[in-house]
Amino acid sequence: MGHNNSGRGVGGGTVHFTGVFYRFHESDFRIKTMDGVADDWPITYKDLEYYYEKIEKDIAVSGPIHFPWGPFQGPYPYPQREPISANAQVFREGCERLGIISTVAPLAILSAPFDGRPPCINRGFCNQGCKPNAKFSTLIHHIPKAIGYGAEVLSDCMVTHVKVDKKGRVEGVTFVQDGKEYFQKAKITIISAFCIETPRLLLNSACPQFPDGLANSSCMVGKELMTHSGHDIFAKFHDEVRLYKGTPVLAVSQEFYETDASRDFVRGYTFNAHGARPLGLAKNLVSKGGIWRQKLYDIMRDYNFFSQITMVGEVLPDKNNSIDIMDWC
Repeated sequence: MGHNNSGRGVGGGTVHFTGVFYRFHESDFRIKTMDGVADDWPITYKDLEYYYEKIEKDIAVSGPIHFPWGPFQGPYPYPQREPISANAQVFREGCERLGIISTVAPLAILSAPFDGRPPCINRGFCNQGCKPNAKFSTLIHHIPKAIGYGAEVLSDCMVTHVKVDKKGRVEGVTFVQDGKEYFQKAKITIISAFCIETPRLLLNSACPQFPDGLANSSCMVGKELMTHSGHDIFAKFHDEVRLYKGTPVLAVSQEFYETDASRDFVRGYTFNAHGARPLGLAKNLVSKGGIWRQKLYDIMRDYNFFSQITMVGEVLPDKNNSIDIMDWC
């Protein structure tokens, strides 16, 4: 799942995500009812709709006037990004020839000046952190505002334990900074560290009152993780595409997002025109593809001629998709 899911950077995953800003569809909340698998959520899309709209305005999401899929079909607060990359253009031309609907992607990346930040200039290194600060991250958008209101941010810290009092109420956290351990007392403790670090912390905070870990009366903490699948498809063209140019994801199709009875599986995929950077591609070829030496050289020599599509699929809950620090349950 990637080492960056256990990082310590201020701003978390928003620093290195691609900026793609989709909403869930209504069907995502009713999988059991519609498809007979997994389970329905205890909330619906309508319960989240207000918050989607609020955050999209707060960070000035840019996107198409009309987004063809899902309950929200635009317009977005800011207009779509122009121009799109060659890789996105190849993707959209291919979709058109095949009769597949595509559009530009909604992005938490500015298409015009906003809040003292400049619009995107298509440097393309969104996953490494946006140097001009055109891409949203909590590091450059929310945290400076919080500091302005008096918040204090402690960086390079790792919380190791959530402490509860004799009544079983959380009273603060233990954390390590520069090899020393400290305790931070708190009236309110919010744990928001993605699906790897959050279970680690809850399970590691087991105590006499909660021997199976915090918030784990169901023994489901860290179990049946639902991230998403990601399959990359590359094609070599006669003309240069130059994958490194432009924001990694600038075009998308969700034509295959919903369950299709003609297929032999439920749920579906989002197709993204996704640009890999040279070092990232080489690393994946070696570590995941076992490609090395002359073959690796030949592929990387022709890097500029490759186009890429990423299939992002839904992962249904499965007992084998779990993490643990020991066998609590």
